Amino acid sequence: MDYIELDLDSTVATQSAFKDNSSLDTPVFELGRDLQNVVGFKIIETNIPSSYYLVNNEFNSEYNYTRNRIYLTIVSTVYPATLYVYYIEITPNRAYTAAELASEITTKFNAALTPNAYGVLTANVTYDSGSGKFKIIFTNSLLLGVNHDVTITMDPTIAVLLGLLPVNTTVTDKFQQSLVSKQVWNFSPQNVALATGPNYLQINSLKLCNIVKNYVPEGPLGTVGQTNTAICQVPITTNFGGVNYWQNTQQDSFDTQNLFVLDRFDLFLTLGTSKVPLKLNGLSWQCKIRLFIDRNYTANSLQGNIEQNRIIKRIRPT
Repeated sequence: MDYIELDLDSTVATQSAFKDNSSLDTPVFELGRDLQNVVGFKIIETNIPSSYYLVNNEFNSEYNYTRNRIYLTIVSTVYPATLYVYYIEITPNRAYTAAELASEITTKFNAALTPNAYGVLTANVTYDSGSGKFKIIFTNSLLLGVNHDVTITMDPTIAVLLGLLPVNTTVTDKFQQSLVSKQVWNFSPQNVALATGPNYLQINSLKLCNIVKNYVPEGPLGTVGQTNTAICQVPITTNFGGVNYWQNTQQDSFDTQNLFVLDRFDLFLTLGTSKVPLKLNGLSWQCKIRLFIDRNYTANSLQGNIEQNRIIKRIRPT
């Protein structure tokens, strides 16, 4: 068994795997000729910049949301019911620290809340770095004597950032309390917040996932076993503005029962369990990949050079 190592940089890709994404984010690499009898591959190392935004409209589209909104709804449970709805929009396409996210939610809700039958409402959202949790508290100026439901609703991406949803839960967006004679409405999450986002990236490929199938257990997040496009999981080790470097220490593995012809392949990134291709906002990313070739066909499959000058091949026996 022989292998080729390719040093890949999305800068040199001229095509994108998705029409709405730049080739810097979702590159398609042309090899220049057919590689015969490919039996497997392995991601050796990666360099991925942390230049993506956690709050954006692309993530919302995954759950059929159009904006990064948080709603506060108050409904009395006695006839005739009284309804009040307030909402804010988190500013998209920017990098937030936990403190900055708490400050924006507090400021925008206090600007949106107006006096009503429940009195004057105020919001206070804070982040405790010691516990890693947010506190989300609304206070009304009047003491109420009837039952009423208070609900906050938001898209699941924001809910996970705030710690209101564990990362492995079924998607939901509604958090409700039925309150009697309370002036303080506490929606503080029980979970540690992921204010800086999920702790891993997935490298995906529509082409390569058919060569070595990635089996993922079926679960509430929509994983679908061997048809999953993820081919490698990369830990996130830096905050916004840094570069994640990762090297694969697993032993080589491949499936010799299937032989494939490879002349091009795509790569794209997703964040955590999201299926939306990640945008790096104009920056490129790099990886090294090892392709395993059946040794009986090495002479035929490796003739010639690879077109793109920043894709470098090395041929070694395994």
